[in-house]
Amino acid sequence: MFKNLKTRLTALVADEPISTKPVISHKRRPQVGDTVMAYAPDSDSPNKPGIMARPCMVIWSKTDASGQLHLQVAPGTFRNVDKAGPRDIVLSSKDSLDATGMDRPVRFQMDRTVSFPWDEAHIATTAGKPPVAGRMLNRDFEQARTVYGRALRAQETKRSLRAVNSGPGIQQPDQVASISPMKPPQRPETPQQSNIRQVARERRAAGDAR
Repeated sequence: MFKNLKTRLTALVADEPISTKPVISHKRRPQVGDTVMAYAPDSDSPNKPGIMARPCMVIWSKTDASGQLHLQVAPGTFRNVDKAGPRDIVLSSKDSLDATGMDRPVRFQMDRTVSFPWDEAHIATTAGKPPVAGRMLNRDFEQARTVYGRALRAQETKRSLRAVNSGPGIQQPDQVASISPMKPPQRPETPQQSNIRQVARERRAAGDAR
């Protein structure tokens, strides 16, 4: 059930210790643990860049054979920060915001991750700010790992339950009434019972012959 859980959690660990100081550059490629500004796709249009630039937390990255970098991110929002759910990460302290390059409290949604190529269509450089805004503090990154793992387990459990409930041979409630009740098993006859039944049949046959 949790086949890819270990792999995906491992991918969330950066190759190097996360710095407490943001490394901001227009040319630096995003790494796991970075915060970026991007036109992240919406969940209903996963193959199109989003309309608005938004902060994102990088949780996975991979470069394909052509050299194109692909990211999986947890999208962030500046709205409803005070209404965060159990699958959200909120950054509000000054040191966390300074490290990630955010100018106000932000909420990252760890259960709504999206993927996209890191290209001109998705990179946001609004107001002259670099697309790689900063990097998570160690404590925030560890919290993100915990919440992301919890979100993954919940998703895997839901998928497994759906697969079981929709699998072949599962008896649905409306099918139960159409199934005839099982008869109790019959005990084998003893030789004496068999002889008695045979005599009775012979007598009935003799009576019919008369």
